[in-house]
Amino acid sequence: MADDKPKSPDEQKLKDLSDRMNTDLQTSKKYMDPIHQLMDKYYSMYRNRWTDNNQDFQVSDLYAYVETVVPILTNNRVRATVHSDYPDYIKHADGIADILDHTYDINDWDYKSQKIARMAEIYRSAIAYTGFDADYKNGSGKLDIKNINMRWCYLDPAPTEFEESGFFFYVEPKRQSEVVKMYPKKKQEIIDSVGKSSASMGSDQKGNNWFKSWVNTMKNWVTFSADSKSMNRLQEYQTLPELTEDQKRKNSVAFIHYWYRDDDDKWRCSYWADDVLLEDMPNPFWHERLPYDIYNPTDDILSTMGVPMGEHIENLNYEKNVMMQYIVKSAERAVDPILIFNTAMGIKDPQALREKATETGTLGLNNPDMVPLSAIAEYFVPPPLPNYVLDLPDRFSQLEDRLTGVNDSFRGMSDATSGKEVQLKQEAAYTRIKTKIDNFERFNKSIAEKIIVNAMQFYKETRAFRIKGDYTKYADMQGQEDAPFEVQPIQKGMEQVPQQEGQEPTQEPVYDRTEFFMYANPNEWTNIVDDQGEEAPQAEGLEQEDATPTKESAERAYKILQFTVEIEAGSSLPTSRMARKEEALELAKMQMIDQEAVLDSFDWPKRDDIIKRMKEAQQAQMQQQQQMQEQQAQMQAQQQQAQQQQQMEMKQMEMQAKQQEQAANHEHQTKVTQMNNDAKGQPTQGDQQPQQPDIAGGLDKLRQADPRLANLSDEEIMSLIA
Repeated sequence: MADDKPKSPDEQKLKDLSDRMNTDLQTSKKYMDPIHQLMDKYYSMYRNRWTDNNQDFQVSDLYAYVETVVPILTNNRVRATVHSDYPDYIKHADGIADILDHTYDINDWDYKSQKIARMAEIYRSAIAYTGFDADYKNGSGKLDIKNINMRWCYLDPAPTEFEESGFFFYVEPKRQSEVVKMYPKKKQEIIDSVGKSSASMGSDQKGNNWFKSWVNTMKNWVTFSADSKSMNRLQEYQTLPELTEDQKRKNSVAFIHYWYRDDDDKWRCSYWADDVLLEDMPNPFWHERLPYDIYNPTDDILSTMGVPMGEHIENLNYEKNVMMQYIVKSAERAVDPILIFNTAMGIKDPQALREKATETGTLGLNNPDMVPLSAIAEYFVPPPLPNYVLDLPDRFSQLEDRLTGVNDSFRGMSDATSGKEVQLKQEAAYTRIKTKIDNFERFNKSIAEKIIVNAMQFYKETRAFRIKGDYTKYADMQGQEDAPFEVQPIQKGMEQVPQQEGQEPTQEPVYDRTEFFMYANPNEWTNIVDDQGEEAPQAEGLEQEDATPTKESAERAYKILQFTVEIEAGSSLPTSRMARKEEALELAKMQMIDQEAVLDSFDWPKRDDIIKRMKEAQQAQMQQQQQMQEQQAQMQAQQQQAQQQQQMEMKQMEMQAKQQEQAANHEHQTKVTQMNNDAKGQPTQGDQQPQQPDIAGGLDKLRQADPRLANLSDEEIMSLIA
């Protein structure tokens, strides 16, 4: 009668939550267990392990397909551009975009995205977790992105969109000591539950193991009657089986993340160790969304999960292997044909006869002249296979290419005369893969939106972010007091600056143009202030009783949290390196890009040193050209000065000649006048000399009349008068 005892409110709440968790788990297991079995089956296909299939020739086309598609999806990082919905926070959006790239870098997202894409192609779907790791680097914390094992997830079977789920389970195996360290108060309950609960990973109860799957094996109905001594097969050697998942995790605790919706349709999270409740809490994230995102390469219109490509490849792959086995057996019979013999000759051991003929190439006869060799024994060579049989494996491969969208152009194996032609053919072949790329970009967009809100929620102090890019893009922000963050370039060294002649050379610091430091506190951007100037609770805390924000402060907090994430169109599509190099060379010939851009496109080693030497050579060439121009200008000035001097000398000579001519004319006139006076009896002026013109005095008068002539020499004034 212990069950009839009234329960306390906490006990009743725990029982209700436990009943709800078990009900949701059983519902999800009915939906996910068959899918998990198929996941194990397709993983075996990917590993080229065909369970109990005894076929000799085995090649997994699923492996070839996955390893061809994954590099295409992850070759280029998906680029997310962050925009603010309000003009006052444009710089904040730029800083958030850099923090987003920084988060991808510290989480090795380029590598993790490959694992996610590979898992999704094998398992039909993949899931990533976006949260905050508070223990990272001695408690400094970091925004966290994890790719979790889809095999450990249990989904709600009802919705067709993952965000519309009513619950979600992530069963993560953890060491018992790790769980006890996280929840020390639950230590004894955790120890008592290991191996005893029906939900335990270490339980031996049938049907209750978390990771045990019963996969239906494929049977090969085609048999071949081949000689066992013809060839040793690798499959004949017995290998030890690998441990199953339940055997690997036998000593682990099932650390269950159970996400469910409360009465207000908001997400809550409870953590369980097997069936021991560790913690139940509301959604700890401001974005109020499920911190998990699903990637489906090919969406299923009737399910949350995607369509498995293995279902389309499996039968064709199997039939191709069967046909290749026929071809191999036919080739073996042609190389080592059947030996037929004449039973009338009394041969008692035909196998010994065959082996002797195989080893020596001859047969010993008692009377070679009696009958020809063909009458005793002869090899029977089988007829060649028809051409359509030999072509069938290629036909199967073509059908697989049509289903998967992978062809020779996609693989880069088609004939082409240039890199540009390769790129054009590949872009034409990407029509089938474009849907996968769109889904992958949407998956990354959802992750980026959560990272942005998590950055403003959990980064509560100013910290340094090492950002990849050119720091000069924030040059207009330097010196602004209201700037949301601070940028500090990274100094690479000192560079000598060329100076003019007679000046001492100086050195200036050289900064890295590929990365820089940004100091920011995203949480500070979301703070609101009331009328009294006191800081009110942050944006998510507005529902608290002591929060008295004004309308303006609430609007401000709302605006700062509104960022739009846009994914660049086709950002995941790969680019042909050869085609990009050819385009760079063409643009350089058209002078649309410089030599530095060409080296960047070629990714040439030590290009920074090459660019530095190129700049030094350009500066030296410019200095040489400048010196030549100065010398030419000086020579031209000297020539002009010489010409002017020559012209002035010629003018002076002309003026002297005119003066002499005038003096001669004056003397002649004086003589003529004197002779006339003598003839008339007038007194002569023999003692008087002819009066010379006063040129210097006249020039002085000109200087006094025109101040502009005050600094000119006599010769220059005479040249002007001339």
